[in-house]
Amino acid sequence: MKVDRQQRKLFAWLIAGLPVLLALGFIGWRLSSPSLEDLLALDSPTPQQIHKIAVSGLTHSDLKIRTRAAEKLSALGERAKPVLRDVAEKSGDAEVRYAALSVLRGMDSGAAAQVMLQMAQDKDVDTRIQAVNLAGGT
Repeated sequence: MKVDRQQRKLFAWLIAGLPVLLALGFIGWRLSSPSLEDLLALDSPTPQQIHKIAVSGLTHSDLKIRTRAAEKLSALGERAKPVLRDVAEKSGDAEVRYAALSVLRGMDSGAAAQVMLQMAQDKDVDTRIQAVNLAGGT
């Protein structure tokens, strides 16, 4: 198949423009995504929004935001439990796991105990130490 000059030019424009389009799409997505403050103000967040509150809010650098996130998750009750359990079981970040498990423990000690048992058997030493610390109330 022979490609003429005009087709090559069009192809070059498409290749050159693709990164720009991707960058603009990412910027648009970030601008349309609600902030943590917006999520904390929601009356009825979705499971995905609850996940973001747990992951971003519970480990935020600002103590007031961490406190608000913990209070929000506790207030959501049953709706937050499966998300907190999932985050505590599966997060790759030990600080996030610990924070989610701490909130879950205040809501449902049985569910938290199951997660702590799983953590106590983890191959990662730090995760096992966290499980022991949580079980001891520290």
